[in-house]
Amino acid sequence: MKKTDYSKIRTYFYLNKKSFILASITGIIYNVLMVLVPILMGKLIDLFKVQGDNKKIINYAFLFFIFVIFIQINRFFKRYYVRDFANKMVLQMRQISFENMMLLPIEEINSTSKGDIMNKTLTDIKDSAEGIRKILTEIYDSIILMLGYYVSLMIMDWSLTLIVTSFLLLAIIIANMMKKMIFKTSLSYKNAVSNN
Repeated sequence: MKKTDYSKIRTYFYLNKKSFILASITGIIYNVLMVLVPILMGKLIDLFKVQGDNKKIINYAFLFFIFVIFIQINRFFKRYYVRDFANKMVLQMRQISFENMMLLPIEEINSTSKGDIMNKTLTDIKDSAEGIRKILTEIYDSIILMLGYYVSLMIMDWSLTLIVTSFLLLAIIIANMMKKMIFKTSLSYKNAVSNN
């Protein structure tokens, strides 16, 4: 039987795959549907402007309300399962860490402060799990949401979206060139200061 390698982050994704899969599904649903909220809200406002069939307006408003509730339920479960994933990861890391501490040679334990060992171990575990939680949240709430907005803009007006995108790409290229120039300048300044 293959031994589980707890030093790899992918091990914790495998051990907690249920939480990760549910967080991913609800995170994708939440962020993809969030893109539709302003579009549907605009359509609802257009219906009010026309002042047509009040029954149609009320039905549309009710459906919009249900849609927003559904999105927020997915947001809740996305946050819940990301937190659940991080908490399980902390628990598993602590169990492995304590098992490893029990296997340490007695000389090493006696030469090191128990408080230092515990504090460093617990802090490292907490920071690792918190980092993974933040990365997952950023992937769901930034990358997927931005892709959703980009696709919706392409659907509404692809030519204008491509023009705007070209300016964004140009800005990114210029920013990277400036970053390199600033790095070289600051490096040469540090070298000049250290030589004096």
